[in-house]
Amino acid sequence: MVRTVPNILFLFFANILLVNQAVAGLSISKIAERCGPAVVMIVARDREDHPIGQGSGFFISPRGDLVTSRHVLCGCSRASVTTPAGREGEILYISEANPSLDVVVAKTSLQD
Repeated sequence: MVRTVPNILFLFFANILLVNQAVAGLSISKIAERCGPAVVMIVARDREDHPIGQGSGFFISPRGDLVTSRHVLCGCSRASVTTPAGREGEILYISEANPSLDVVVAKTSLQD
């Protein structure tokens, strides 16, 4: 089943509403502790493997799908991701992109 960026964004914002209900009353540090493991650092690289940019993203599934800004990956030949726990992986491909929203959904080599 192919998901479109608008559908993923809808699910993302619906998730935010659910998360807001789940974290109501929690401190900011507790919320960060719960959600932090889903955030990754992304390093975009050129053909010679030199870093040309970096940004962040967040996992939207345990299968390694993540969302990031399109401009983070624009013009790169490859990109690596690093989790807060130090796990490293690669972005394998972009499954969805919406230039007008500056959003991409990408598949990574990381799972769980």
